[in-house]
Amino acid sequence: KPTVVVLAALLVDNERKFVRHVNQTILRPAHRVGAKVLVGGARMKSKLGGRLKADIVSESMRDIEAVVHSHRKDP
Repeated sequence: KPTVVVLAALLVDNERKFVRHVNQTILRPAHRVGAKVLVGGARMKSKLGGRLKADIVSESMRDIEAVVHSHRKDP
């Protein structure tokens, strides 16, 4: 089971479609298996942060790496 689902959005052509896809298609199955959804990309938080229901919205690769490393399951 995944613990983190990371979506790195370099370019979003249709913001409305992207938000709907994340909120309705990706979020529910990820939460069902106990994973957090992290969306990252340039100006993502300022442009879409209020509309995205993702657990974490970030503009910084350092933030994304920190979250991924904190959720890593090492054997």
